Amino acid sequence: MKTAPWMVFLTTTVLISGCSKFRMQTDAVLDRGAWLYPGGGLLHTGFRPEGPQPPLTQRQVLKLPAAPGEHLVALDSLLFVPVKNGRVYIYHAREQKFVGKLKYPVGVEGHVAVHPEGLLLMSLRLGHETLLCYDLKNARYLWKRRAGLIWGAPIPADSSVYVAAKFRHADRYDLRTGRRHWRYKMKGQAYAEPALTDAAMIFATDRGMVHAVDRRTGRALWTAQAGKRAIRVAPVVAARHGLVYIASLDSTLYALNLDDGREIWRYRAGGSLWKGPAVKDTLVTFSDGMGNLVALHARHGTLLWQKQFSTPFGTSPLVVNQVIYLGSMDKSLYALQLTTGEIIWKAELRGRVRTNPIVFLNMIAVGSEDRYVYLFAQEDVSADD
Repeated sequence: MKTAPWMVFLTTTVLISGCSKFRMQTDAVLDRGAWLYPGGGLLHTGFRPEGPQPPLTQRQVLKLPAAPGEHLVALDSLLFVPVKNGRVYIYHAREQKFVGKLKYPVGVEGHVAVHPEGLLLMSLRLGHETLLCYDLKNARYLWKRRAGLIWGAPIPADSSVYVAAKFRHADRYDLRTGRRHWRYKMKGQAYAEPALTDAAMIFATDRGMVHAVDRRTGRALWTAQAGKRAIRVAPVVAARHGLVYIASLDSTLYALNLDDGREIWRYRAGGSLWKGPAVKDTLVTFSDGMGNLVALHARHGTLLWQKQFSTPFGTSPLVVNQVIYLGSMDKSLYALQLTTGEIIWKAELRGRVRTNPIVFLNMIAVGSEDRYVYLFAQEDVSADD
């Protein structure tokens, strides 16, 4: 992936409605200090080369008025937490307090993504205006659009916003004006956000279809069938291998050719795949609905190891260096060794874990469904470093 010009350094002033004005500055490369979209990047690989390593210690616990959503996003010291009562809470880690909140036009669940120029993108599962762009610098909406019911996050990239909707279409909108550039129509409904390569937007539907369209024109590049059951999670792209991974409710992980959608290999697990995989180098890992955690060779699909747990995992895996972080339905956050799957650390939380863990500054941020977000750091590292 090429690095867009804006993905280098950031200095911005953020003004949140009802809160005081403050200045946020960073001298770090944005790719290292930001988690702008689900999966951590446009390819949704769920991987960070650097980040906290276990054992971890709990630094902060954030209490919310409702359960946090599936995805958290972060920009520098700001953590954006969508909750299931139709609001987004904004937490400042260095000040250790919430500095603002936004209420959706209707009190429904939504997803968020953030553009480093200070724009918060929001998509809603219900309502008339379901795609919104909020200017954090000036505390106002730039635009709101009727984009259909959107169950996945909006993906801002360069000067555009990309979405896949339940109303059987995928769209590209202008980031600054909300004007629609193109619309691609398909037969199935999309339940997750798309992945973006330099050239293509890739997304899947509830009919097991995978679509790749030209990012610039919306023209179809290829379509592929990945089983006959619904696909409820975003594609994951391993650009170095030229593969797209598709997790299906038919209990199968599919690896498709990135250029033409041909099936390269498939691996059948023991249960439905409700969560997406993560990929690092030559290893791809995922969990199924029966509590199995699996690691495969990323290029060939051969089994490297498999571990059985007593309860299913509630999140997608996050790989940080040589560690896999996973949230579980047994109210725990696990850290496992990437090469073996052995448990090397565990934290017991207050509720079942359905909010995907992310790297936030030098911490792991994760939410539990009983209204808490936890921030964990290495035992010998300060959260303010």
